[in-house]
Amino acid sequence: MLCSSMRNRRAQRTWLHFFYPTFPGGGPGIGLVLLRLVVSLHLLLEGVCAITSSGQPALSLYSLGLCKIILGTVILIGFLTPFAAGATAIVYAANCVSVLSSAHGFQNANSMGAYDLMAESLALVLLGPGSLSLDSFLFGRREIIIPKGPHSSE
Repeated sequence: MLCSSMRNRRAQRTWLHFFYPTFPGGGPGIGLVLLRLVVSLHLLLEGVCAITSSGQPALSLYSLGLCKIILGTVILIGFLTPFAAGATAIVYAANCVSVLSSAHGFQNANSMGAYDLMAESLALVLLGPGSLSLDSFLFGRREIIIPKGPHSSE
């Protein structure tokens, strides 16, 4: 019975560490902030351009632009970063597939940018948000101080 509860606890910890492996600080934390900044600013710019494009934007273009703005904001503040970066990677993977299926293929310079941003989003999924994020504040390690009470063993 003890072994099964320990295995269950280890499985829960492994699941949690998959989504939030660490919250590194220092140089690696700043590197993750820069990575989040690049991905989120690109998403925000694409979203704003899709919404404010000339003419009347189609509903699908408007909703895609709104989704990019939301994903960019969530990644920028570092909230649920693995999920948001995973959704971003899926968006850019769909963009890469649409570029490959077009007649022009790699002739457009934006096609390589989609591959780069897909790789950066996957890196955020695997590395986590870093210590300078809302995820670190909400889900990071805590120091628990147990006050000495009248029934302490000391």
